[in-house]
Amino acid sequence: MTTVDIRDLLSGPEPDPAGDAGHTAHPERAGFFTDTSVCIGCKACEVACKEWNAIPEDGLSLTGMSYDNSEGLGASTWRHVAFVEQSVPVRAPDP
Repeated sequence: MTTVDIRDLLSGPEPDPAGDAGHTAHPERAGFFTDTSVCIGCKACEVACKEWNAIPEDGLSLTGMSYDNSEGLGASTWRHVAFVEQSVPVRAPDP
């Protein structure tokens, strides 16, 4: 049995998605955090990020069922918010 260094699983060269996203050269990679406690899945953050960073339109198609309707994720379509409907309201515990 071989040992695996966890650092090898979490880092290292990743495939460059620049070409799939419409870039001719490798742009600087960036990311952002989303506060999922207030997220409604509208993708406005994705749209704003694409506009701010001049990421080209990717022809995203939607299923039409809800905001949780991306047909697939890719180099420039990377937000997916899974909605879970709860039949009973969740009550916060008493302090």
